[in-house]
Amino acid sequence: MRESWAGRPPRNRHSGVVPLSEHDDLTPTISRRPLPDDVQQRRREQAERAQQEQALYEPRIAAHITAHRLALDALEWFHQERADVLDFDLVADTGPAASWQMAGRCIGIARLMLDALDLGYCGEVVILARSLHEATRLLDAFGYDDHNTVLRTWLADDGRDWVRPKAARIAIDAYEQRLEDAMTAAGERPLKRTAELSRRIYDQQSQAAHNRRSFVQNGVSPELRVMARGPELDWLRRATTVDSMCRVVEEAVMSVGEAIERFYGEGFYSTHVKPLIAGFEAIRAAQPLP
Repeated sequence: MRESWAGRPPRNRHSGVVPLSEHDDLTPTISRRPLPDDVQQRRREQAERAQQEQALYEPRIAAHITAHRLALDALEWFHQERADVLDFDLVADTGPAASWQMAGRCIGIARLMLDALDLGYCGEVVILARSLHEATRLLDAFGYDDHNTVLRTWLADDGRDWVRPKAARIAIDAYEQRLEDAMTAAGERPLKRTAELSRRIYDQQSQAAHNRRSFVQNGVSPELRVMARGPELDWLRRATTVDSMCRVVEEAVMSVGEAIERFYGEGFYSTHVKPLIAGFEAIRAAQPLP
């Protein structure tokens, strides 16, 4: 009978069956020992660094999170105002209902991301970022797809025939191709396409959602023999995470702003959303994060 890694025979707590029967190359011999002095010293040094980094980054992090929360507050007001004054069916099989619902969904996920960042979570927030990025791309596709293929699939909500991220990217890429053709014909410089960047972002975020080893192991500090299991103690890592994750929230602000403009009419985005984006840029300049 093989012993557990802790030196005792392992048993399934329900059946009592011993799941391990023999040694192999994946099962090292593990022994008890005191925590090494050098590890304890590194932990003390890390605690001192964390205290210094907290003084530097905590107010900056707060400024970034507050700016993005205020932007979501503004968009939420406009989002709700349309439901209060317009008579469209919020749950009908229509484009306005779908766009209104997905805009609200994006606002909700973005709020949760900011709440988690405020609490100090890092790696776990990337899972939410994947969901938010997918939601914003879907919301964009509702407005960009001339044939409404994505919208009709989403409205049908038929079994396993749901809208894959790739389908949303294809619809957006087709729109961007039409826009590029029109700008080229008008003698203007085309905008940068987003499909490949979106795919790379989604693939990176999926490492977190699928618990890939590279991502899970990123939360481990072998030198300190610890792992992040909640709020991160390393304030430098908190700061870098806030910087990258707030940019995902910013993407949502732009997508939601475009969707809400379809209810208010042309001019809404430039009047109400562009100032929010400018505010994010100002915060990054005044309160830089690494």
